[in-house]
Amino acid sequence: MPPDCSVHVRPNRCLNSNYRFIECRHCADCCPRSAVRIVENAPVIEENLCSVCGACTTACQTGAIEREDYCEENLVRMAIQIEGKRVVLFCGRHQEPVRRGSRGELVCLQTDGCLAEISETALFEIALNNLAELAVDHCRDCPDGANLGQILDHIDRANELLQTVGRKQAVCAREEPGEERGLRRQRAVSTGRPELSRRETLLRLLDGGKQMVLGNIAIDPFSSGAKQNREASRAEWKDRLVPIYREAWEKTEEHGESARWPSVRMESGCTECGLCARACAAEALRIVQREGELIHLYRPMLCVGCRSCEHVCPKQIISVRLEKTDKPFIERAVFRTKAIRCRSCGKLTVPNETGLCPWCAGKPSADDMKNALRRRLG
Repeated sequence: MPPDCSVHVRPNRCLNSNYRFIECRHCADCCPRSAVRIVENAPVIEENLCSVCGACTTACQTGAIEREDYCEENLVRMAIQIEGKRVVLFCGRHQEPVRRGSRGELVCLQTDGCLAEISETALFEIALNNLAELAVDHCRDCPDGANLGQILDHIDRANELLQTVGRKQAVCAREEPGEERGLRRQRAVSTGRPELSRRETLLRLLDGGKQMVLGNIAIDPFSSGAKQNREASRAEWKDRLVPIYREAWEKTEEHGESARWPSVRMESGCTECGLCARACAAEALRIVQREGELIHLYRPMLCVGCRSCEHVCPKQIISVRLEKTDKPFIERAVFRTKAIRCRSCGKLTVPNETGLCPWCAGKPSADDMKNALRRRLG
């Protein structure tokens, strides 16, 4: 590992920093040396413990952690220049690597970090034209050997995506010299978010109006500067996958079994408060007006699975789960309802007896304010 490399945190992309109700620990839990700690709801990297393996950079779905002087696109570019061969990837600590050499149909490349730093996107792109093999035969003896599980998960996910475009088991792991490892079943990962009861959510709506949810959001999504302070929280490797996967899908004549992606489900009872779309960290969910309707549009490939939309919904009618999905790059309608203008503020809302949007309906009336003032003054 180059001595001048370092890993740094981008707080404006961190779910913990932007949302008080999310307790994401992906970066801390994956670190083999316990160098990442969550302090005051934000990741802190202990430089004296960090080996700069880069595992936390791919564990983070929002790109909140980056390693300097690492360009995954350069690795991919070198690998795909040689089409139709088997590409073997070695980590920077491997004891017997073949450095950028080739022998017959075999091409070997070595990175300066851990193989856990190579994302599922990179493996998918490399394996579209080549067989990709990750040399993990020395991982168990490595100080960062705990990353092996993450490496295998990346292989699983890449193979799952490759299968949908007609490429079966194009990525494998070599656990022993000359031995290949096939497809494993991918584990679902929980965000570890705290549960919020229906009663507590309803009380917050009645008592606080707008503050019901905004009190749980560090950056007010209704403020004019919200978009300037909070970037669309998606990792660079996740953004890069969208056009690559779409192109591969559209070129494929016979598709395999669909891969799993985060899926948003909405039940009836939506009040069109707009909190779900405004709280979406990855901007995967948005609300548009079309022909007198309000439509919730969702793109699975952009979703990072943070479930912020589920958490802020005052009616708790939104759920996020993993489902097999065709064409996840296509935006689709997950909910639609007729729209009227709020008779108080003029914003679009659902038809109701009061003719008010949820925010105006939650405001105290003039009589309520007078009565409250009289009680306070005695």
